[in-house]
Amino acid sequence: MSSEGNVGRRKSRQACEQCRHSKRKCDGKEPCYSCRRYEHICSYSSRPRRRARIQGEKRSEEHLSPTTSVIQNDEVPTAVPEVVEKRSAKQISSVAPVPSGNTFARHLMAELSNGETQPLEYSSWNLGLRLDSAYETSIIDLAGLEEASLYSQVYFEKVNPVYSIVDQGRFGEQLQDRWTSSSSQSCEFDAIICGVIALGSLFSGANAFHRESQIVELGQKLLERWTPVDRLSRSSLPIATARILRVLYLRMAVDPRAAWQASRSSILALEGHSSDDTRNEQDSRCSTGNATSLMDEAQIHRKLHWIARLLDRIRNEFHPSQWDRDIVTISCPPPTPSPPGILDHTSTLISLYVVSLRFTNSPEHKSLAELTKILDDIDALPMSSHDALQLHKSNHALCIYRFMRLTSSVIPKRTLARILCTAKPGLAGAVRLAKDSQPW
Repeated sequence: MSSEGNVGRRKSRQACEQCRHSKRKCDGKEPCYSCRRYEHICSYSSRPRRRARIQGEKRSEEHLSPTTSVIQNDEVPTAVPEVVEKRSAKQISSVAPVPSGNTFARHLMAELSNGETQPLEYSSWNLGLRLDSAYETSIIDLAGLEEASLYSQVYFEKVNPVYSIVDQGRFGEQLQDRWTSSSSQSCEFDAIICGVIALGSLFSGANAFHRESQIVELGQKLLERWTPVDRLSRSSLPIATARILRVLYLRMAVDPRAAWQASRSSILALEGHSSDDTRNEQDSRCSTGNATSLMDEAQIHRKLHWIARLLDRIRNEFHPSQWDRDIVTISCPPPTPSPPGILDHTSTLISLYVVSLRFTNSPEHKSLAELTKILDDIDALPMSSHDALQLHKSNHALCIYRFMRLTSSVIPKRTLARILCTAKPGLAGAVRLAKDSQPW
């Protein structure tokens, strides 16, 4: 150990403020050894410490020093300006300049604060992304057109019927244009392609894409680059769609905390974007060709809002305080049902979710009659042939049964038979989904 380190461990009769706060031994210099070592500002209190009184010995007034008398009278002596200026100049000259951002922030805070400011927690400095090198990889480099078409087909067969937020015809045209274009620059549509391929690979079972994780990472980088956090404009519909696709993937493949963070970001971003249905109706009267496109956009906007709200409900029965969060209210009407002949179960899923809010979002326990009425409304919903929808309906019926058990110990046999009848198709559908490697 060096001689300077040995000197630093000698105890002084007066320690600096930093050593007193950290409970370290101070050598009494200006600056002291510890402050020079850890790049702290070394300062001493202008008021001397009060000596401990000796037990049984009384001090007379004539033996007290003027400083001690002032302290006992609760008066703070005024520091001599010349001494303060001399100490500050000596302290500043002794501090070696170091190229440290934390040191600069610490020194600046000490000069500007009045002594009552809490110490800062110095974290890393975020200097931003280097966009020139962070986004060199594009979707064309990770997947070919054949692979993209294959996993997109899996997505539209197994996922899009339940969460119908991507138009298959328009997606196919843009997919062909993306691979035939000469530009290698990433665009907003690439984020949708990443989400579609990732979900298609996830639902392919053993035939999953070998670059699925890289596709997911690329989609995240694209969203961080293109997505405005505060508000989504009408031109950013692809980004909003890509956000929901990412949340769907995370809900099935990764930790619930990451999925909840992504869903909350999506719902807050969608909350900032107001779907102006009145303006869409006025614009649709201008031309017949533009009417269909605007109405389709309004329908997709409604689906995105409600699906984001549905996916935002992540709960943990064992630790509800950790996972249960307040629902962000969205003032958006539900989407209208699709015309007959179109495979779209999204409206049924949203209707089932709206009914479930009546018993899951209420702080008070429902009576047996109220829960029976909710069960009637669930049974009145149109029956869906998709196994995922049947599983959702079965879960809601069993949830109502648990609420009934909390409310009343006696449940009519007819009601129990109805619950079992509603839950049975969902259990059979769950078996088929497991055999088909569909992680619903």
